[in-house]
Amino acid sequence: MVVNEMQTIIMHLDKRIKRLQEARALLVADLGETKPNGLSTTAAGQRVQGRGKRTSVRKTELETFLREHGASTRKEVAEGSGVPDGTLGYLMDKYPETFTKRNDGKWDLANHGGHKN
Repeated sequence: MVVNEMQTIIMHLDKRIKRLQEARALLVADLGETKPNGLSTTAAGQRVQGRGKRTSVRKTELETFLREHGASTRKEVAEGSGVPDGTLGYLMDKYPETFTKRNDGKWDLANHGGHKN
């Protein structure tokens, strides 16, 4: 029985590692990667100045999704918008004047009737 439990734990860890590796690859593709010399580059090798531009793109993608689909659960937003789950939380925290989480757990645009249903 202990062996089965360990195998299950290992399986879950492997899935988690795969998701973390996928998230890392997305971040490197979106934001670039800082090299030991302190320079930051995109996956294509271009130097980048910071996150501002990519954050604004993701914010726009999230706004567009909510405008087109209305209030949605976090899972629905992540699956439908293409915005990574971790980025969704960051955007919700950073822009409370734009995004709101309603009492029913759905996310909505704050100015989109932003009722606390």
